[in-house]
Amino acid sequence: MDQLRIVVAQINPIAGDILCNLELHKQAYEEAADGADLVVFAEGSLTGYPVGDLALHEQFIQDCARANAELVDLTKAEGAPGILFGTIVQDPAADVPFYAYQAPHRRMKGQVFNAAILAEGGAIAGQRYKRSLPTFGPFDEARWFEPGPLQGPILFRGAKIGLQICDDAWREDGPETLEETGTDLMIALNGSGFTADIMDQRYAAMSRLSQVHGFPLIYTNLVGGQDSMVFDGGGFCINPGGDMAGSFPLAETGNFATRWMKVEGSWRCVSAPKEEPETSWAASAKIIALGVYDFAAKNKLAVEVADVAHPAIDMLRQLVPTETDWKAGNTLTLLPWTKTELALGEFENRHGLDGPRLAPFGDVYSSDLSSLAEAMGEDAPPVGNTETDRQLQALIEDELCVDALEEDGYRVDACIDLWKRMARSEFKRRAAPMVLRLSQRALIDDRNYPVTNRYRLPADT
Repeated sequence: MDQLRIVVAQINPIAGDILCNLELHKQAYEEAADGADLVVFAEGSLTGYPVGDLALHEQFIQDCARANAELVDLTKAEGAPGILFGTIVQDPAADVPFYAYQAPHRRMKGQVFNAAILAEGGAIAGQRYKRSLPTFGPFDEARWFEPGPLQGPILFRGAKIGLQICDDAWREDGPETLEETGTDLMIALNGSGFTADIMDQRYAAMSRLSQVHGFPLIYTNLVGGQDSMVFDGGGFCINPGGDMAGSFPLAETGNFATRWMKVEGSWRCVSAPKEEPETSWAASAKIIALGVYDFAAKNKLAVEVADVAHPAIDMLRQLVPTETDWKAGNTLTLLPWTKTELALGEFENRHGLDGPRLAPFGDVYSSDLSSLAEAMGEDAPPVGNTETDRQLQALIEDELCVDALEEDGYRVDACIDLWKRMARSEFKRRAAPMVLRLSQRALIDDRNYPVTNRYRLPADT
């Protein structure tokens, strides 16, 4: 076969809700079945992602196994497309590592893997296990899973398809192994949360990967809010040599059809949607709205805006969902605090103490609120000090030492004072509301300093 019709399904799963997520897969598969050869989902699409210590629970693993089998059975019918999805697999054939504290009633990760399953004809054509297990921010995969081995491609309808799960595609050994074993097309399944510059990073990294190893690729991603993280979808296709062949919408679910043909010995994407990229602040505004909505909907919460005086209050009101059919008596309180205020302890903890609290702008510096407001269609006066925020970025995002601060032209004495104020606010931040993560150094979840911490920058001894 010299042609493949591959449908990429961007779905919005809920962590741990295997039955709901199973239905999302069935719906997407049935909608795509007419004319598709393969329907592709993202990392952890069946389980939701990340699932935390659910991955250590024996009943959860058994429930995953039953749902995996149901999805494989979907491909039984004559002419049915194949399916590729992300899940958890317990592999009894894998060697069990020794853990000193393992006991019959204290199950550790053992033979459990973050996996991708490719099935057709009612059987598993191949499954691959994630090798590079992240341990930063909200991820602690080395706690939950065993790393998988390096493996080559899976033969599917005449094409050798190589699978990489999220971080694996960003390392050299996995794609290198795929090239050495004759991969025709790589599919990267991702559970990658949004950050303001992430799209440029993904395009650059995957384009370079294609240039270096010579094969085309499909990048898939989850959609939707999961606690502080928001998955943005935004999948895409890249042809051999690194050229963008197609892209899918940001923060939207749906099925997106692509067509691949073998041209002069190489597979190429000849047809795919081409979504126009959004500006950074427009994308951030869209992600924040999705994050608030999903946190409320998935937890069945009504939403209210805290009664506080703050320039961002009108922006918060715009985020309150108009549909609240899921209300179950609990209320999510939205708070206006920015990253600047959280860093320096300039926020109050007294609001919404009897229920969940969320600061949607908690990863946005105060001086950037006006840019975000413009993207949201709101008027917001400039707040905060731009110089202070630049100094905070140097300390939080870049973690510059004193010599580097001086070399880059920062006022070192002011930076030392800001560091001291941040350190004194560490305990207060432990009681801060959850924030929506827009960077890789969000002050809640990402930047983790001890509460009992006497370290100061050298000049502040």
